[in-house]
Amino acid sequence: MILNRKRFFLVCLIIIGLAAQFWGGSRFPSLNQKAIMGGDAHIESPISFNAVIETQPGDSIARQITNTFINWAAENRIGMTFGISFGAALMTLFQLLERRGTNSSLLNATIGLGTGVPLGVCVNCSAPSARGLHAAGARLEMTLAIMFSSPTMNVIVLSMVFSMFPVYMAFIKVGLTLFFILVVVPLLSKFLFRNVRAATYEDKPSAGMGE
Repeated sequence: MILNRKRFFLVCLIIIGLAAQFWGGSRFPSLNQKAIMGGDAHIESPISFNAVIETQPGDSIARQITNTFINWAAENRIGMTFGISFGAALMTLFQLLERRGTNSSLLNATIGLGTGVPLGVCVNCSAPSARGLHAAGARLEMTLAIMFSSPTMNVIVLSMVFSMFPVYMAFIKVGLTLFFILVVVPLLSKFLFRNVRAATYEDKPSAGMGE
């Protein structure tokens, strides 16, 4: 049940706009470029492709860490801005829903998989998105499935895996990823993180969100 239909549809439009802008303007073009480069991709910094500030061999550890952080921040500024904005939008959306999951851990993980795959965000961006969902009361296994599937199972990454590795290795990778998301994540949520899961198990409408 939707607690406030007007707000719900408005937030949906915002989410669609954010996703379209990110996918079309940044994420998929960047992934396509990396897929074309393949093993020839040149990495200028330890954790980023491009270096805004170059690190010299004789630089101190503190300077190397600082330069690496600046390069990482510059590399991920678009993605992290999207991740935080998208996470806030998802948190708002889920707060407008009276029911935010099912009683089945497997079904919740499957819904998370189906949501994360087309979302297509990187690991950095998926963390704030999943956090926003969890803060809004989404099931733990759903948020974890979204966070793990989005950077590993989207269409560009899968096309890179099947083009760069032997078919049997690609199927092993996909199979193990699906096993982790659909089997390990529900089991961890149900038995190891039962306290965290219990905190969002009951569907509680948000205050002030009535019809």
